[in-house]
Amino acid sequence: MTSGPEAAPNLRIVVGLGNPGDRYRGTRHNVGFDIVDRVATELGWIFTSKAPSAAAAEGEVAGRPGRLVKPLDFMNRSGPALRQVFGEDPVHPSSLLVVLDDLALGLGSVRLRARGSSGGHRGLESILETFGTDEIARFRIGIGGQPAAEWRDFVLAPFLDSERERIDEALHIGARVSRGWLAGESAADLARQWNRVFPPA
Repeated sequence: MTSGPEAAPNLRIVVGLGNPGDRYRGTRHNVGFDIVDRVATELGWIFTSKAPSAAAAEGEVAGRPGRLVKPLDFMNRSGPALRQVFGEDPVHPSSLLVVLDDLALGLGSVRLRARGSSGGHRGLESILETFGTDEIARFRIGIGGQPAAEWRDFVLAPFLDSERERIDEALHIGARVSRGWLAGESAADLARQWNRVFPPA
């Protein structure tokens, strides 16, 4: 699925993580979907089915080809779902930005890093295993700083009205970061411009 450094592409890809289906729409675990949906609307791109378990929208940003992808299998199978989008086409890990929720970060925190572990996020973990590397950029959005032992019901719940202003600002930043990535900006430059971390409540 990957190839050598000479294959590092002009194409940039933003992968938003979430769970498919109406029951998960607007939940904390689906902020990745929310961001790529927002970017697609801003750019006038339309999501279409690219594989049984994924949807994609594509076009150009700043003269560079770009693609937004939503794996539509459940979170812990995000990697195989992403593989279906590209098939046998070589996709260099450096082309990817994965957008996801982070249970450990305070509400509305945003943090972009060029590499690292999954931090226990099953969707990112699946993608890192599929590509065989941890050198994939990731943009994390803090969803509340809840203890890991209490994660299941928490991440599948919607945001409270009192949380809406801060999470909406984080989604706005996520869309700006995603568009910057599609336009060819580096992870380091985007991180310097946009990273901010609030303490957990």
